[in-house]
Amino acid sequence: MRLFVFIVLIGILMIVNGCQDGFGNANLTFNIINQLTGNPVIGTEVRLVTNGVPGPEFEGVDTSQIVVPDVPPDDDYSVILYTPIGSAPVWFGPFRVAGSPRTFDIQVLTYQQLLASYGVAQPTNNTVTLVVFGYDRFGGTPLEVQVNVDNSAYTGTGTPAIVTGIPFPPAIHNVILTATATGQTVQFPSLLFTNPNIIMVVRASFAEVR
Repeated sequence: MRLFVFIVLIGILMIVNGCQDGFGNANLTFNIINQLTGNPVIGTEVRLVTNGVPGPEFEGVDTSQIVVPDVPPDDDYSVILYTPIGSAPVWFGPFRVAGSPRTFDIQVLTYQQLLASYGVAQPTNNTVTLVVFGYDRFGGTPLEVQVNVDNSAYTGTGTPAIVTGIPFPPAIHNVILTATATGQTVQFPSLLFTNPNIIMVVRASFAEVR
């Protein structure tokens, strides 16, 4: 009987340790590419955001691939991309980390491409324009999105949704996205604008929301 109990305890410990290993830290890899040309974009900085709080930065000096190592498990990660001069910064998320390495392709657009393809001009007068792309999953089908900034002070709907005239400062705004077809929401309570007079692209996956 004692031998049986001892074997059972060993089995339980193995299961527990296995679960812990399965939900340990993981590396995140971000491939930065231009949305329209598919070309790699070199010289981008990535800042990891955990539960709305900006963390460390990682830079791709001579490469378009940026690796963020040893990221702990969590359900609410995003990243901010500080892009090369002439391209719009990107807020990308939310996504989960659960112990397994993940790789994301993040698309960026130049200001010229945003104007030519979407009619979005670079703003002035210390304001920010949001261009929001929603997806059923990262790299999946685009969704029409409704955007609510600062409790309906600024709104927009579309594929992508465009919101203009958002003041800077403040640099942090509460942004809620709603998928028109499903009513599912994504909230960024502390979306951080990097500078005034910029277009900021948001890429959100509704499949990552629990």
